[in-house]
Amino acid sequence: MKNTIKNAIVGISLLLGLSACGGANGVVDPITLFSDNSIPKLNAIVANGFVGSTLSSPFTPSTPYWLMNGTVLGAPVVAPANGIVTSTGLTTINGATVTYVAVAHSGRISTAIYGMQNVIVRAGDSVRAGDSLGSFVGFTGQVAFQVLLDGVAICPLSFMSDSFRATLTNAFFGSVAPCL
Repeated sequence: MKNTIKNAIVGISLLLGLSACGGANGVVDPITLFSDNSIPKLNAIVANGFVGSTLSSPFTPSTPYWLMNGTVLGAPVVAPANGIVTSTGLTTINGATVTYVAVAHSGRISTAIYGMQNVIVRAGDSVRAGDSLGSFVGFTGQVAFQVLLDGVAICPLSFMSDSFRATLTNAFFGSVAPCL
């Protein structure tokens, strides 16, 4: 199943010509990306600082993402690692209809960011870490960040780069545990 999905993504990326929409600084080679089973470290999802002021909901089995309160309306939401955009669109999360962008980063790890506005990428786009995907904070004032390992949602904390971890302070987590 995993190889079928991987092959479909590679095929779609090749058919779409690996467009460099979304401010990509170059093309990510899907053959290399999806033949790589490494697990890249993820960087912050907002340029020049972390996206949220506080974590309002930890990763749990019933909420398999971090829900973060926002601080800067319109701040660019960026790709946390090199990858291929696998889908964009609308979905419902916590009863609200929000936009999302999903990005595959290797043959094993992908991320999804929910609740942004002005999405500027589309399925098949190649993105590098730090490339803009859209802007922060739609109508909810929050953004949700999800990490999937082999298609299963997992706590994002263990996949953060050292620089991303450095931005995660006690003030960010407050009394909320990052993962339950």
